[in-house]
Amino acid sequence: MLIPKATARVQLKSFGRRLTQRLYALTHTDPMISLRTSIVSIFIATLFSANALAADAKALPDGFTTLNIGDTAPDFSLPGIDGKKYTLADFGGTDIFVVYFTGTHCPTSHGAMGRMLQFVEDFSDESFTFVAINPNHSSGLRPDEFGHTEYDETFADSKRYAEDYGWTFPFLYDGDEQLTARAYGCLATPHVFIFDKDRKLRYNGRFDDSRFADPKTVKSPDARNAVEALLAGNPVPVEVTRAHGCSTKWKERNAHVIEEEQQWQDH
Repeated sequence: MLIPKATARVQLKSFGRRLTQRLYALTHTDPMISLRTSIVSIFIATLFSANALAADAKALPDGFTTLNIGDTAPDFSLPGIDGKKYTLADFGGTDIFVVYFTGTHCPTSHGAMGRMLQFVEDFSDESFTFVAINPNHSSGLRPDEFGHTEYDETFADSKRYAEDYGWTFPFLYDGDEQLTARAYGCLATPHVFIFDKDRKLRYNGRFDDSRFADPKTVKSPDARNAVEALLAGNPVPVEVTRAHGCSTKWKERNAHVIEEEQQWQDH
């Protein structure tokens, strides 16, 4: 028998909540339980929730735009965690411009972080510019999603997060208005957009195909392949991939978070 989409969505999210709570209880009563196993299981819970939300048209707010290959990079004006205000013009003059949308709470972003930092380092001597942007608003997070991290999706915690992990590139915050995330079409964190010297879009999608921290789990380093191709003057081998990770936490989602939390409490 087919389950109505709304019912399935609630059931999947409820499963994610129960799994997260069960793991929390286990890891605080039995120190012998593998941390790695716990993290992998939390990944699974997050994916259930993210996939359920992605199937809902409510997940995309008004003004959301999908950038196509060849489109010009939208302008923006965003605060950086360094106290400066940044616009698109601040990232001109290089052959490659990478916009990396990422958050502070998402396990997939955490898993990719080491490879992302290596990616930035590997191209630091090239004509290459990189900016990270947090598209998320804290009110879009369900209570169980805070279990993935000690950081909230706020400007203050974005600053703390980047400082704790030694980020040296600009990290901008879009969570207050989320206009940049809408203009670029940020579906999830991480979501990568790579532009050429004319700031035309040449790659749109995932950073790579792994949700885990171990580099050995990567089979397709899509963003790296795109940058290497562009620097060599070659076509990007795969121009569009499906971003995966945690759905963007839109402010508009807050009403649904409250509704879903009440459903959970009444379950």
